[in-house]
Amino acid sequence: MISAQIIKFFAVGIICTILNYIWFLIFLRFLGVNFLLASSCGYIIGLLFGYSLNRAWTFQSVENSLTHKFKYLFTYLFSLTVGLIFLQILVKNYGVAAEIANIYVILILTLLNFLGAKFWVFGK
Repeated sequence: MISAQIIKFFAVGIICTILNYIWFLIFLRFLGVNFLLASSCGYIIGLLFGYSLNRAWTFQSVENSLTHKFKYLFTYLFSLTVGLIFLQILVKNYGVAAEIANIYVILILTLLNFLGAKFWVFGK
């Protein structure tokens, strides 16, 4: 059975992913930014939006210290680094279009982010 926490995390994730991907496309297509930088910018925008929602709604954490924020940031930046490596490999080594490769990367990172948030950041 799927827990309510996972459902909430994925709901927040869907919103953040939409924001992430829209900003990725804006940076990539309209501003002509390199696909790795465009992906990073979109990801960070989603990260900033998702922190408050995940803290308050998904994991119902009252903790909001600097240490807590650092853990969240570290978890998501680690995930971003892993994602950029995968994105680079998919685009450069396998010729996958950046727009498609970024979708695969987002799916992989969702799992990493949930595990990091649940077990390290919010500790439940």
